[in-house]
Amino acid sequence: MADKMQGGEIRIENRFTRWIDNYWYYYKWPVLIGAFALIVVLVCTVQMCAKETPDVNVVYAGSHSFGQQGPSEVAAAFSALMPEDYNGDGRKEVAVTNLLVYSEAQIRAQEEAALAEGENLVVNSSFFAQEKQKFSQLLMSGEYTIVLAADWLYEEMKGTGIFLPLAEALGTAPEGAYDDCAIYLKDTAFGQYFTALAALPEDTLICYRRQGSLGTLLNQDKAERTYLNGLDTFRAVMNFDAE
Repeated sequence: MADKMQGGEIRIENRFTRWIDNYWYYYKWPVLIGAFALIVVLVCTVQMCAKETPDVNVVYAGSHSFGQQGPSEVAAAFSALMPEDYNGDGRKEVAVTNLLVYSEAQIRAQEEAALAEGENLVVNSSFFAQEKQKFSQLLMSGEYTIVLAADWLYEEMKGTGIFLPLAEALGTAPEGAYDDCAIYLKDTAFGQYFTALAALPEDTLICYRRQGSLGTLLNQDKAERTYLNGLDTFRAVMNFDAE
C-alpha cells in the first residue's frame, strides 16, 4: 500500500490562487513600497491628530537664550492670564516660539569683549540672519499674534504697518508707551510681576500683529479666530494689575 501523503504536500490550487501567485511574482516590490508609504502616511496622520494645538501663539525674537527648558515659563505666564480655553480642549495653552537674533552692534560688542579677554570669537552671522528672516516669515503667516521683540527688530518691521496701534487694541494707549504700537515689557505690570518675563532683556517690546490680508484670504474663519483669540489674551495681559 502506498504511503499516505503528508499534510504539507497537499496544495489546493484554483484560478484565484494562481492569480495571486502570479501577481505577487511580478508586483511584489511595488506592493511592498506602497504598503510602506501607506504606513508612513497613517503614522504621520495619527501624530498630527494627537499633536496639541495651542490656543494662542507668541513669538519672541531677540538676544535672550532660553536654555534647555525653553520658553515654557514665559508661556505659562501668558496662559495664566488667558481669559478662556479657545479651542475647547480643556487646557489654556500658549505656545512661545523663540528666535535668537543679534544685531550687528551686539555681534561687534561680543567680538570686542572676546578680544579684550584674549580670545578669538567666531560668530555664526548666517544663523542670526536666518533667525531674523524666520521672524519676518512668522509675522507674515498671521499665526503669531502676540509679539515680543528687541526694539531694533521692531524698528525694522514697523514701517510695514504690520503692528496694531495700542489705542486700537486696548481702547486707549498706555502711559509711557514706546510709540503708537509698542511698549517696553519691563514697563508693564505683566512684565514686572512674572519672573520669567522680568528675565528678558530690557530692550524687549511687546506689541500685537495687525490682522493680515494673506491669512484672511487663505482661511477667513481660522484667521479671524486666531486674531480675536490672540487679541483677547493681549488685552488681558496689558490690563493685568498685580495689586
